[in-house]
Amino acid sequence: SLLLAAPTHQRTTRSLLELVRQQTGMPVGDHISALVDGALDDYDAAYALVERRRYDDAHRRARRALHRAETAFFDKDMLGLLYFPQEHKLAVYTPMFAPVAFQIVLSLVLHIRHRRRARAAAAAAASTQ
Repeated sequence: SLLLAAPTHQRTTRSLLELVRQQTGMPVGDHISALVDGALDDYDAAYALVERRRYDDAHRRARRALHRAETAFFDKDMLGLLYFPQEHKLAVYTPMFAPVAFQIVLSLVLHIRHRRRARAAAAAAASTQ
């Protein structure tokens, strides 16, 4: 039943929480964090209720914990991060923008060289007069 699976769900939720905490570049919304924290609190409450032999209440808390954990995991913001991490976006878009960026940088370098030469020529012409 749900109460028997609660330890597995709790370990999985805690593992997800630790993984997210370790990934410094992974932005997680406050609402997702609140859902995960709430799920872990509900799991702890369910265990406490089982110890007091209040099985119906424990089942409700475990079911709510599972719902919160699944809501957090399948949130649209989290799914986008799972399927399209920043590294993958960079890998996809770099080939598109690199040639354009290269041309812009090269033109800028050539323009700066031309201006320096023009200034040097103007300074040389002014000093000879």
